[in-house]
Amino acid sequence: MMILRTLHNEDEAAFQAAIADFQTIQPVWPFAFHYDPSIAFSTFINLVNGWPEGRNLPQEGWVPNTFLVAVVGEDIVGRVSIRHKLTRWLEDIGGHIGYGICPSFRKNGYGKQVLTQSLVIAKKIGLDRALVTCDASNIASKKIIEHSGGVFDGRSKDTTLDEPKLRYWIDL
Repeated sequence: MMILRTLHNEDEAAFQAAIADFQTIQPVWPFAFHYDPSIAFSTFINLVNGWPEGRNLPQEGWVPNTFLVAVVGEDIVGRVSIRHKLTRWLEDIGGHIGYGICPSFRKNGYGKQVLTQSLVIAKKIGLDRALVTCDASNIASKKIIEHSGGVFDGRSKDTTLDEPKLRYWIDL
């Protein structure tokens, strides 16, 4: 059974394995936003646990967000960032919910589980609907979003992207 939860101190090895797993694909996907391996893992956990309240945000323009890992047994199989509000960039490209499944754990239904559980959390945060985006070529993510009630709202307007993002709204 897969659960979404905050990071725990004992997750360090699994977290490092997830980062390494994403290094095996191109383009490399940023599993761990602003993770610095030179600081104690417990310090990183404290930083990300402040993000929902808007504390310790890593850079200007970041919004309060909830960073959770998807865990099966001892393994971190993915992660999600649930943004509590949208900036212009998030509204066009990033959305409220950004998730990724580790390459070695794909095709096991974890993406669908992550999005389903994330939508429940987004509702608890106070969102009435959530914007979820995916790369136009990411057929698996597109199917997950549509299966979860995503209503297509067009492509991103940013012409500097290597590939357009597809935008979907999901009523909560």
